[in-house]
Amino acid sequence: MEWIEEEGKTRSEALEKALSKIGLPEEKVEVEVIQENKKKFGIIGTRRVKIKVSYDPRDRVVVIAKENLEEILHKMDLTCVVEEAERNGSLCLNIISPQSALIIGKRGETIDALQYLMSRIVSKKMSQKVNVIVDTENYREKHVDKIEKLARKTADEVRSTGRAAFLAPMNSRDRRIVHLTLQDDKDVNTLSKGEGPRRKIKISPRAGGEVEE
Repeated sequence: MEWIEEEGKTRSEALEKALSKIGLPEEKVEVEVIQENKKKFGIIGTRRVKIKVSYDPRDRVVVIAKENLEEILHKMDLTCVVEEAERNGSLCLNIISPQSALIIGKRGETIDALQYLMSRIVSKKMSQKVNVIVDTENYREKHVDKIEKLARKTADEVRSTGRAAFLAPMNSRDRRIVHLTLQDDKDVNTLSKGEGPRRKIKISPRAGGEVEE
């Protein structure tokens, strides 16, 4: 749990200030009054209330991520609902929408951009690195399955022909999937070649050497 202290003329005023700073609803926090100065005889002095507000930082990550993603999708004029879940230790925001194809974009470029943007926004607001997964229609799992099948199919062709084959240019995440899929294959070797967005994988008959990213 993390906590902040805030004060105001009343408990409600102090709590409103605290919630505004951490961006959480009242039901997500625990409030403790730690100091209360009352007016003497009801007229002299200034009444001040100091409170301690405790909260789970994971709740703050979820609220910040959901609010920002929903705002972006609204500006894109998309009809959707955003649900949160945990996937491999990271926050996953799953977008449920009849316009999922637009959210995914060509070759997954739109959803990858949304994921990158959300991770940057949340990391900045939390002052620490936070990985946020953005998904829709189970795209991420389907995409990984597609890349793995492509890697195995190409490896089979290389085994059959005895000649190397190149896959289409891929981003670093997809190249890693290919390398991991074939790392225990005794018949083929994988090697990334090229620079920038044109970097692609060469699958060749195994002849030693280390796999490169």
